[in-house]
Amino acid sequence: MIKALKNKYALSNQGAKDLLKGIIYSVLANISLMFPVILLAIVLNQLLAPILGNECAGDQRHCLYSDWYCDFSRCFYLSLLPVHRSISGNL
Repeated sequence: MIKALKNKYALSNQGAKDLLKGIIYSVLANISLMFPVILLAIVLNQLLAPILGNECAGDQRHCLYSDWYCDFSRCFYLSLLPVHRSISGNL
């Protein structure tokens, strides 16, 4: 990974390491900003489901976990997609 960054952006070893650290920290910062919103969406979904008539058939825990997993994986994938394309674009 560091070798690819060095070749693509003409960086030194230290520059490539710092860029990789910056990418990782910015991804973690973005995820930490998304996490409260995801939790709020899950809670509101569960609280408003009986009022809106969107009750999940069967076990509520299954519905909660499947909704949470789909929402989280979609947000996680979409947040990492530009980073992945940027890093591996010309490999």
